[in-house]
Amino acid sequence: LVGGKWTSFRAFSEQVAAKVMTSLGKTKEKSTESLPIRGGKNLPLSKAQKESYINNLVSKYGFTEEYGKELLTRYGTYAEKIANHIEKNKGKMLKSIPNWNSGELVYILQNEKPLHLDDLFIRRSTIMWLGNASEDVIEEFADIMADEYNWSATKKKEEIAKVKNIIANS
Repeated sequence: LVGGKWTSFRAFSEQVAAKVMTSLGKTKEKSTESLPIRGGKNLPLSKAQKESYINNLVSKYGFTEEYGKELLTRYGTYAEKIANHIEKNKGKMLKSIPNWNSGELVYILQNEKPLHLDDLFIRRSTIMWLGNASEDVIEEFADIMADEYNWSATKKKEEIAKVKNIIANS
């Protein structure tokens, strides 16, 4: 398997492993279902814990409560890492879409390393899932990605065209 989300792959792998174990006449000894992955480690679960975590992001980094909540929702406890990156890189809120920051995108580009704009939209962010890939969003994300990866104007246009084609044929 290539290019999937941790949680989806874990669920798929658990199903495949169960079938293989059954065909071998064996029983499962352990499950990863309750094992936290990445930003799920030490994730605040209660309403009070979530509010406290969000309030910390708001007071420490100057984010709006809404953006702090988005970071926690998108990244779990990795939100703090991303907030640090935003602050260090003087990230700015994007114009084309609410509650997205240029520093957040640069973090994804530097750490997740999507090579193409469609990979960023489809697998490395929630943009496509939530139907937020408007023309303005595509252009703004492409601008940031082109700056980070030193793309030529031609390369950027090709990447934008590829995303628009995927959307048109979905």
